[in-house]
Amino acid sequence: MARSVLRWSVPPPRALKRNLAGKPEILLLRSAKHHDGETLTSLCSRVAAANGRTMNEFCRDIGLKTQDVINGQADAVQMVAETLRMPMIDLTRMAIVRSGNSFGCMGESFLPRYFNRTNFRFCPKCLEQDIDDTSARPNIRRYGRAVWSSRFIRTCLTHQWTMADAGPAPNARWNHDFCLLLDRLRPEIQAVSEQSHAQLPTAFECFVTDRLSGIKGHGDFLDSLGLQAGADLCELSGMALRDGKEYDSLGRSEQEWHEAAQLGYEFLSCGVAGWCQLLEFHCNSADRSKALLGGNAIYGQLHRNLARVRTGADYDRIRHDMRSFAIENLNLTSETVIFGKKVATSRISSRQVLERHGRDSRVVRKLLLASGSLGGAEDGESGTTFDEVAATLAAEKLANAVKGLEAGRLLGVGIATQKIIMDDKYLVPVVERNRSIKLGRLFSRADIRDLLDSLLPKNPCVDVVGLYQFEIATRRANATQSEVLKLLIQRKLVRVGVDKEVYGIRGLLLDPSEIALHTRLPNHGCLTLDEVRIAMTTSWYVVKALVAEGCIVTRIERNPVTRMRQTVVDPAELDRFRSEYISFDGIMTERDITRPKLVSLLKSNSIKPALPVETIRVSFYRRSDVAVLFAAQEPLKS
Repeated sequence: MARSVLRWSVPPPRALKRNLAGKPEILLLRSAKHHDGETLTSLCSRVAAANGRTMNEFCRDIGLKTQDVINGQADAVQMVAETLRMPMIDLTRMAIVRSGNSFGCMGESFLPRYFNRTNFRFCPKCLEQDIDDTSARPNIRRYGRAVWSSRFIRTCLTHQWTMADAGPAPNARWNHDFCLLLDRLRPEIQAVSEQSHAQLPTAFECFVTDRLSGIKGHGDFLDSLGLQAGADLCELSGMALRDGKEYDSLGRSEQEWHEAAQLGYEFLSCGVAGWCQLLEFHCNSADRSKALLGGNAIYGQLHRNLARVRTGADYDRIRHDMRSFAIENLNLTSETVIFGKKVATSRISSRQVLERHGRDSRVVRKLLLASGSLGGAEDGESGTTFDEVAATLAAEKLANAVKGLEAGRLLGVGIATQKIIMDDKYLVPVVERNRSIKLGRLFSRADIRDLLDSLLPKNPCVDVVGLYQFEIATRRANATQSEVLKLLIQRKLVRVGVDKEVYGIRGLLLDPSEIALHTRLPNHGCLTLDEVRIAMTTSWYVVKALVAEGCIVTRIERNPVTRMRQTVVDPAELDRFRSEYISFDGIMTERDITRPKLVSLLKSNSIKPALPVETIRVSFYRRSDVAVLFAAQEPLKS
């Protein structure tokens, strides 16, 4: 035991004389050993108890305010060091320094909620071990450890025993007088000591203890944070992993926080990668179908807790990381608020599209999908947010676009004419049809105006006699509407009037005969089947039978006037057939022979028809056979 036989220079401490420097004249008094990890207030309490004083009385005796020692003020620590003749550096490290609304201890800073200074918190096994130390007086053997004040320590690493909490002192002035509290809270200390039990310390508690000892090496992320922020984040994120991000933080037991802290530490000790995994866990559980995802919707209770009274650069960094990760991994809009700040993003919501551009966001989305510029929506989960620039361009395109039926109305044509105009590319859609997303074709209003300007005459014809409306004139000229539109665009029609009572293309007045001059097809020079019938002086049935049997080769040509497709025969083909074959009646006419005589002659020479009589129903003979038959007869009539 460190002790001295000397006492205060004057018996009544409150009547101390002061020297010229204003300090009390104190001789060396009974002292106490400063243990490793012992707080300054515990040391002062034990020194006071060694001399039969309370800590408050001891501080007054040496000319200090007790609160200055409690707050760890530098001059007070120096006075204690000089009085007890101990190294200033040891006492300074173990002093709990009050700075504003936070406490500093062993190089770390804590808010009051994380650093206990009111309740008597201790390890029962440590106190039992202290009593066994016979080198000190019995009443000053037990001492307070600084680590007991940390709320994050719930297990004594030395004895693997749970911490006990005897509650606050009956008098607030005793809260920091360790030896006095041991006496005044004896029943409470006994009761809570019996309730404590063996418990293995977690890696999280080893992390806290190491940091209080100035030791790092628990991952680059935790090492870069202060102990309070790192340990607090371990607990909050661990509870989210344990019970879901919408957990209720109120009413949680110390055991639950003990488990949650370890779970969070397992992730965060892996460094930045583990921190990103935790953020990804929260972002993946967010409802991506909603555009207005706020901080609470994304991070749940973790966001609510960190948005409250947690201040400092470390917490600012954590909040910045959470905000940045959400922006990078979720399609958030500029209306999204995380930690009280709107996120900086180029995306807007469906509501903003409607408010800014007056357009239905569903149509905007379809248009962006069709153009492949929706941005981040390939998985179908970003339909309610849009890239601001892309959405603006799409809205502007929609503002200047109309559907097919509306385009026809603006052109002043019916559905049939509208289909011809669009199919023949006189009007090209700015957005093509996409059946997979149920998007119809859209046409530009400017293109519609340009088309009308190219069709309507600049100087309409005043004399409208013989002019007919567009569709009627087209039919009378046996032309197609596409051809007439092309003539109008090329300005090849001279007589073009306008019916002022009819809007658009339908109100154009045209001359059918002028149209026919430009659109009539050239004569194909072939014979129709009817002309073939007349030329052969036979019936329709015979001509059709000859065509069906392939005896006369035909082809399909368009009538130059009606433009109808018809079967025709080339004159050369008809001449070929007639030069090769001749009918029974033709022989009678050419040879001036009677029917009975011709029948007898053909029969006697065994000459049969060259073509099937059953289908053609007329006997056709080869001219070569007929020529041989009449070689010995009279010459043919001229």
